Amino acid sequence: MKNKKLFRSLSKRIEARNDGEVADAIFGGNPDRNLYFGRISAVCRVSEFLFLFAFIIFTVISAILNAGSITYDKAEYVIRNFAFRFEKNADTATEIIYTPDEMQSFALFGQGLAVSGNSGIRIFSATGRNTCRSDYSLSSSRLASSSKFAAVYEFGGREYLLFNSFARVGRGTSEQPILGMSVSDSGSYIIVCGDDEYASSVLLYRSNFTLRSKFRKNSYVISSEISRDGGEILITTLDVNSSGQYISVIEKYEEDAEEPGVTVRLTGVFPYRCFFTDDGFGLLCKDRLMIYNRDGDLKKELSFDGFEAVMFDSRGTACGVILKETGTGLSVNFHLRLIQTAVGQAALEERLDFVPTSLSVWGESAFLLSCGTVYEYRADGSVRSADVSKRPEGSAVIAYAEGKAYLLCRSSAYVVDLD
Repeated sequence: MKNKKLFRSLSKRIEARNDGEVADAIFGGNPDRNLYFGRISAVCRVSEFLFLFAFIIFTVISAILNAGSITYDKAEYVIRNFAFRFEKNADTATEIIYTPDEMQSFALFGQGLAVSGNSGIRIFSATGRNTCRSDYSLSSSRLASSSKFAAVYEFGGREYLLFNSFARVGRGTSEQPILGMSVSDSGSYIIVCGDDEYASSVLLYRSNFTLRSKFRKNSYVISSEISRDGGEILITTLDVNSSGQYISVIEKYEEDAEEPGVTVRLTGVFPYRCFFTDDGFGLLCKDRLMIYNRDGDLKKELSFDGFEAVMFDSRGTACGVILKETGTGLSVNFHLRLIQTAVGQAALEERLDFVPTSLSVWGESAFLLSCGTVYEYRADGSVRSADVSKRPEGSAVIAYAEGKAYLLCRSSAYVVDLD
């Protein structure tokens, strides 16, 4: 019945165009010309209604076929993403407010900030807008993030959650206790966990949250990372040989490969963390740093010579490490090394006259926090600082742009501008 009324209305509108009512008003009274434009108008009107019908049918069929995948979180994401496009983001916030939480963790999210704890996560844009607010209940929560996705997991537990800028997009349960996670910008992610039959495992999940591969290891996984685009995975394991020496193995996998494309075996070194660079990968150890190209060939090995690595951060083109003297004296000296990964050389080596509490790298600069002061050490040897003692006591600093960093406090974050 509704279709008959619709087509009757369409017929009347077409007849009105054939009568030349609109064309007469615009082009005058030429019958031939009026008839021509009337026909074009009729065709446009028919096309308009056909498109409308096709769109409605497509929407209904898509909703029926994907009914199981439509959730409140995803619907909220679409609505909030649509609304976000209309928001003016010309100004940058100088202060971000959040609620203190147990096991509080921070991570850079684009040029914004992700703040998580045992009871929830808050994600903020660079303008200070709280784009995502989600509550949950975990114990011993940890945070991992890329520039587009964040993961919160229960360390030693089995539950984890995934978020984008606006809402929770996934929730899962691991079969074994979770020891670590890494997330890519593509939405794929890895989970490091225990294993009933092996020492440990690394699980690779696709962006649709389905398990792609399970890499089971007889040695303990010390560190594992997924590349920013999700195309490669690094796994570093540690074991001890019959002589009591450490045996470390670094493996690099392509996303769809079951076997490593690159394998590096090291004897006598204790690995802390593996990481990707712009043209390869690296390994931070207790007493040295090694930079490799994409094929696993060693570009540079930097020995720490009587120092021990206590802090580290990497940003693709450069990495920074805080070294502590390993002597037995009463005073402890700290040194900063800023390393250009492309050439595998230290661009800056500096003895510090203070005790650093946090390190963050951006571009070719290292940002340090110590006793109410934020320092920026640049590869050209220049040093800048900002007094933040009038702010609440900061626990860490995260650089997010050239000359800019977040000072992270328990209930707020402040932008420190050193430019």
